[in-house]
Amino acid sequence: MVRFGQNVKQQGTGDCDRARAIREALGNKSLVMVGLMGCGKTSVGRRLSAKLELPFVDADEEIELAAGKTISEISPITARPISVTANGRSSRAS
Repeated sequence: MVRFGQNVKQQGTGDCDRARAIREALGNKSLVMVGLMGCGKTSVGRRLSAKLELPFVDADEEIELAAGKTISEISPITARPISVTANGRSSRAS
């Protein structure tokens, strides 16, 4: 695994040099954001792709396009609201 920042000179290099080093380290590999719904994967992914000058693909958009349905229509579980109880436990509304 390459940890970006460790292999890049910290002094005297700009964002362009860092972005180039990251793109070179990635090679043909994809950078994938993983996390819970609503945690900011798309927001961070869009900004990161712009900084690195790499294409951005939103998996939800690709799934919706391929299925001809929204994510909520595909997976009704994600469409049901979550309620959090006073003790901090979450449960799906019926």
